[in-house]
Amino acid sequence: MASFLLTVASIGALSFLLGGWPWSLVAVVSLLSILRFLKSAPGLALTSLISLFWLLAFSLTDDRRLFFPFTIQFALQALVFWSARSRSMGGLAATGVVALFSVIRLIQSATLIVLLVELIVAAVAICIGSAYYRRGEVGLRRGMIAAGIGSVLAFCGLVF
Repeated sequence: MASFLLTVASIGALSFLLGGWPWSLVAVVSLLSILRFLKSAPGLALTSLISLFWLLAFSLTDDRRLFFPFTIQFALQALVFWSARSRSMGGLAATGVVALFSVIRLIQSATLIVLLVELIVAAVAICIGSAYYRRGEVGLRRGMIAAGIGSVLAFCGLVF
Protein backbone atom coordinates (compact mmCIF):
# COMPACT_ATOMS: atom_id res chain seq x y z
CA MET A 1 0.00 0.00 0.00
CA ALA A 2 2.88 2.37 0.70
CA SER A 3 4.14 2.06 -2.87
CA PHE A 4 0.66 2.93 -4.17
CA LEU A 5 0.44 6.02 -2.00
CA LEU A 6 3.97 7.06 -2.99
CA THR A 7 2.99 6.74 -6.65
CA VAL A 8 -0.16 8.82 -6.11
CA ALA A 9 1.83 11.43 -4.20
CA SER A 10 4.48 11.56 -6.93
CA ILE A 11 1.93 12.02 -9.70
CA GLY A 12 0.08 14.58 -7.58
CA ALA A 13 3.29 16.51 -6.88
CA LEU A 14 4.28 16.51 -10.55
CA SER A 15 0.78 17.67 -11.48
CA PHE A 16 1.03 20.45 -8.91
CA LEU A 17 4.47 21.57 -10.08
CA LEU A 18 3.59 21.63 -13.77
CA GLY A 19 -0.11 22.52 -13.66
CA GLY A 20 -1.07 23.81 -10.25
CA TRP A 21 -3.59 22.81 -7.61
CA PRO A 22 -6.51 22.01 -9.98
CA TRP A 23 -4.44 19.48 -11.93
CA SER A 24 -3.09 17.95 -8.75
CA LEU A 25 -6.50 17.72 -7.10
CA VAL A 26 -8.07 15.93 -10.08
CA ALA A 27 -5.13 13.53 -10.37
CA VAL A 28 -4.95 12.64 -6.67
CA VAL A 29 -8.70 12.23 -6.14
CA SER A 30 -9.05 10.17 -9.31
CA LEU A 31 -6.08 7.93 -8.54
CA LEU A 32 -7.16 7.35 -4.96
CA SER A 33 -10.58 6.30 -6.22
CA ILE A 34 -9.15 3.41 -8.28
CA LEU A 35 -6.46 2.09 -5.92
CA ARG A 36 -8.57 -0.88 -4.87
CA PHE A 37 -8.63 -2.19 -8.45
CA LEU A 38 -4.89 -2.23 -9.12
CA LYS A 39 -2.40 -4.91 -8.28
CA SER A 40 0.83 -2.90 -8.57
CA ALA A 41 2.12 0.65 -8.26
CA PRO A 42 3.67 0.49 -11.76
CA GLY A 43 0.20 -0.35 -13.07
CA LEU A 44 -1.11 2.77 -11.37
CA ALA A 45 1.63 4.86 -12.98
CA LEU A 46 0.90 3.24 -16.35
CA THR A 47 -2.75 4.26 -16.20
CA SER A 48 -1.63 7.88 -15.82
CA LEU A 49 0.57 8.09 -18.93
CA ILE A 50 -2.08 9.83 -21.04
CA SER A 51 -2.72 12.44 -18.36
CA LEU A 52 1.01 13.12 -18.15
CA PHE A 53 1.02 13.85 -21.89
CA TRP A 54 -1.64 16.55 -21.36
CA LEU A 55 0.24 17.89 -18.36
CA LEU A 56 3.50 18.17 -20.31
CA ALA A 57 1.69 19.75 -23.26
CA PHE A 58 0.24 22.34 -20.87
CA SER A 59 3.63 23.09 -19.34
CA LEU A 60 5.06 23.66 -22.84
CA THR A 61 2.17 25.71 -24.26
CA ASP A 62 0.49 27.24 -21.20
CA ASP A 63 -2.86 26.43 -22.84
CA ARG A 64 -5.30 26.14 -19.94
CA ARG A 65 -7.80 24.28 -22.13
CA LEU A 66 -5.60 21.17 -21.80
CA PHE A 67 -6.92 20.75 -18.26
CA PHE A 68 -10.15 19.46 -19.83
CA PRO A 69 -8.74 16.43 -21.73
CA PHE A 70 -6.50 15.75 -18.71
CA THR A 71 -9.64 15.46 -16.59
CA ILE A 72 -11.61 13.43 -19.14
CA GLN A 73 -8.79 10.88 -19.22
CA PHE A 74 -9.20 10.44 -15.46
CA ALA A 75 -13.01 10.29 -15.77
CA LEU A 76 -12.76 7.46 -18.29
CA GLN A 77 -10.13 5.75 -16.20
CA ALA A 78 -12.51 5.82 -13.23
CA LEU A 79 -15.34 4.55 -15.42
CA VAL A 80 -13.23 1.65 -16.69
CA PHE A 81 -12.10 0.47 -13.26
CA TRP A 82 -15.40 0.97 -11.45
CA SER A 83 -17.33 -0.69 -14.30
CA ALA A 84 -15.71 -3.93 -13.18
CA ARG A 85 -18.16 -3.76 -10.27
CA SER A 86 -21.12 -2.50 -12.26
CA ARG A 87 -21.91 -0.18 -15.14
CA SER A 88 -23.76 2.19 -12.86
CA MET A 89 -20.77 2.42 -10.51
CA GLY A 90 -18.59 3.20 -13.52
CA GLY A 91 -20.96 5.93 -14.61
CA LEU A 92 -21.06 7.39 -11.11
CA ALA A 93 -17.26 7.37 -10.85
CA ALA A 94 -16.89 9.22 -14.16
CA THR A 95 -19.61 11.66 -13.12
CA GLY A 96 -17.75 12.30 -9.86
CA VAL A 97 -14.56 13.26 -11.71
CA VAL A 98 -16.50 15.55 -14.06
CA ALA A 99 -18.31 17.09 -11.07
CA LEU A 100 -14.95 17.83 -9.44
CA PHE A 101 -13.82 19.43 -12.71
CA SER A 102 -17.01 21.54 -12.79
CA VAL A 103 -16.50 22.80 -9.24
CA ILE A 104 -12.92 23.76 -10.08
CA ARG A 105 -14.08 25.56 -13.23
CA LEU A 106 -16.67 27.47 -11.19
CA ILE A 107 -13.95 28.48 -8.72
CA GLN A 108 -11.92 29.64 -11.73
CA SER A 109 -14.90 31.85 -12.72
CA ALA A 110 -15.90 29.94 -15.86
CA THR A 111 -19.10 31.28 -17.35
CA LEU A 112 -22.14 29.04 -17.33
CA ILE A 113 -22.19 28.79 -21.13
CA VAL A 114 -18.55 27.67 -21.18
CA LEU A 115 -19.27 25.16 -18.43
CA LEU A 116 -22.32 23.88 -20.31
CA VAL A 117 -20.25 23.35 -23.48
CA GLU A 118 -17.59 21.54 -21.45
CA LEU A 119 -20.21 19.28 -19.86
CA ILE A 120 -21.76 18.41 -23.22
CA VAL A 121 -18.35 17.65 -24.74
CA ALA A 122 -17.46 15.62 -21.62
CA ALA A 123 -20.63 13.55 -21.93
CA VAL A 124 -19.99 12.81 -25.62
CA ALA A 125 -16.30 11.99 -25.08
CA ILE A 126 -17.04 9.71 -22.12
CA CYS A 127 -19.88 7.94 -23.95
CA ILE A 128 -17.70 7.27 -27.02
CA GLY A 129 -14.73 6.15 -24.91
CA SER A 130 -17.01 3.91 -22.86
CA ALA A 131 -18.60 2.41 -25.98
CA TYR A 132 -15.16 1.58 -27.36
CA TYR A 133 -14.15 -0.04 -24.09
CA ARG A 134 -17.26 -2.23 -23.94
CA ARG A 135 -17.01 -3.43 -27.56
CA GLY A 136 -14.08 -5.76 -27.01
CA GLU A 137 -12.22 -7.77 -24.44
CA VAL A 138 -11.99 -5.56 -21.38
CA GLY A 139 -8.62 -4.99 -19.78
CA LEU A 140 -6.04 -2.37 -18.80
CA ARG A 141 -4.73 -1.84 -22.33
CA ARG A 142 -8.21 -1.40 -23.79
CA GLY A 143 -9.11 0.92 -20.91
CA MET A 144 -6.06 3.07 -21.61
CA ILE A 145 -7.01 3.27 -25.29
CA ALA A 146 -10.56 4.24 -24.32
CA ALA A 147 -9.21 6.97 -22.02
CA GLY A 148 -6.96 8.18 -24.82
CA ILE A 149 -9.84 8.30 -27.29
CA GLY A 150 -12.01 10.20 -24.82
CA SER A 151 -9.33 12.72 -23.95
CA VAL A 152 -8.51 13.41 -27.61
CA LEU A 153 -12.22 13.86 -28.34
CA ALA A 154 -12.46 16.25 -25.38
CA PHE A 155 -9.57 18.27 -26.77
CA CYS A 156 -11.10 18.34 -30.26
CA GLY A 157 -14.48 19.31 -28.85
CA LEU A 158 -13.02 22.42 -27.26
CA VAL A 159 -10.72 23.39 -30.10
CA PHE A 160 -13.35 23.22 -32.84
